[in-house]
Amino acid sequence: MVNETMRTFRMAHLEGALDSMRRMKDLAEQNYRQVAQELHRVATSLLGYEWNLMITEQPEAREWGHRQLADWIITTARGKVRRLEWMVDEDAAQRTQALAERVERQAGELEKLRKALAAVKARADGAQAQNQVLRRQLATRDARIVELQEHLSGAEARCRRKPVADVGDDAPPWLSAWRASDGFARQREALHVIGSRGFSLRADIARAIDLTDATSGTALRVFDGLNHHGLIEEIQPQSETRGRAPFLVQLSERGRCAFRRFYGEDAVPSEYERLLARHKSPEHVLLNLETRDVLLQAGAKAVDLYPEPVTLPDGATFDVDIVALFDDDEEPLYVEVERARSKKVRAGKWHTYARVTRDFYVVVPNKETKSRIFEELCTWAYRHREQAHGVRLHIGQLSRVADGKLWDLERRF
Repeated sequence: MVNETMRTFRMAHLEGALDSMRRMKDLAEQNYRQVAQELHRVATSLLGYEWNLMITEQPEAREWGHRQLADWIITTARGKVRRLEWMVDEDAAQRTQALAERVERQAGELEKLRKALAAVKARADGAQAQNQVLRRQLATRDARIVELQEHLSGAEARCRRKPVADVGDDAPPWLSAWRASDGFARQREALHVIGSRGFSLRADIARAIDLTDATSGTALRVFDGLNHHGLIEEIQPQSETRGRAPFLVQLSERGRCAFRRFYGEDAVPSEYERLLARHKSPEHVLLNLETRDVLLQAGAKAVDLYPEPVTLPDGATFDVDIVALFDDDEEPLYVEVERARSKKVRAGKWHTYARVTRDFYVVVPNKETKSRIFEELCTWAYRHREQAHGVRLHIGQLSRVADGKLWDLERRF
C-alpha cells in the first residue's frame, strides 16, 4: 500500500511536469501566431498597395516567416519614404518622415516580439528536456520501487521473526544478565522494533509495542532498562520549539550485538543515522521527524524523509528535505525544513527551489526563525523579481501547530 501510494504521487509529479510543458508549447505557438498576425497587420495597414502587389507577383510571400516579412516591411517603407520625399513639398516630407519613424518603431516592437517568441521557444525546449529527464527518472524509480518492494518483503519477514530461544553458550555476561533481569521481555520487544524498523523517537517505539504513552511509567521502565544494560544510545538535541526536546534513540554496539544474537541478522540503520547523513545536526534531524508527524496529522497520505534529489534539465540537482503527498490527483509537496542560520548558507537555494516548483513549503521551529526566513525570502523576491514571479509561499511554525493547520503564513510574490 505504501509503495503504491509513493508510486502514485511520483506519477502525479510527472504528469504535472508534462502538463506544464504542453502549456508552454501552446503559449509558444500562440505567441508565434500573434507575431505573424502583427506583421501582416503592419504590412496591410501601412503598405497596403505594395503588399497587394507583392502577393500578386509572388504568392509565396503569404507564407513568409516573421523575419523575412519584417525585413520586407523595413526595406519597402524606406523606399516609399524616399520616393515621397522627391515628390512632395517639405511638409509632406516631414509627415512621410514621421511615418517612416513609426514604421521603425513598429519594426523595433516586432523585433522585441521576435525575441520574446525565441525566449518562449527556449523555455519550451527546456521543458521538453526536463520531460526527458523526468522520464529517465521514472524508469529509475520504477526499478527502485521493485527494489523497495523486495526490501519491504524482507522487512515484514524480519518483523514477524521470533527471537531464538537460545543465544548460545558463548553469550557474553552482560547479555545473560539482561535476560535474567525484570522487564526483559518488553525490553526485547523494543529492541526488536528499533533494530528491524529503525525508529528513533520514543513515541514511535512505544506505540509499536502497544504503549500509547511514551511518558508512562511502563514505557519509562522499558527505556531505563535498555539504557541500564547499555543496549541503546540516546541523544537529546537542543530544543527549538516548546519544552524539552525528545530523545533520539539508536542501538549501541551492544544493542546491535544483542539483536544479531536474537534475530540472526544485522539491525537496520536508525532514522537518526540516516537523517544525520542528510542534515548534519541532531537538531535538524529532530525537526524533520517532527515535520513528518505534523504532515501526517494534517492529512498527508505519505511522507518521504529520504527523497532522491530532483534533477533539472541542465543537470543541476536540488536536494529536497521532505516530499509529501496529500491527494492522489494532486502534485506532491516539496517541503524544506529550515533553522535559524546564516543567510549565506542559503545563497542560491531559493532560485533552484523556484526552478523545481512555484509552491514553496517551508517549515520552521519557532517564531524567530519564521520571521528571519520570511524576511530573507521577501528580500530574494525583491532582488530577483523575474525568478520569484508567481511563487506561492507557505510557512509553517512547529511551535504553534494546532487543529491540523500547519501553514499559518502564506504570501504570493
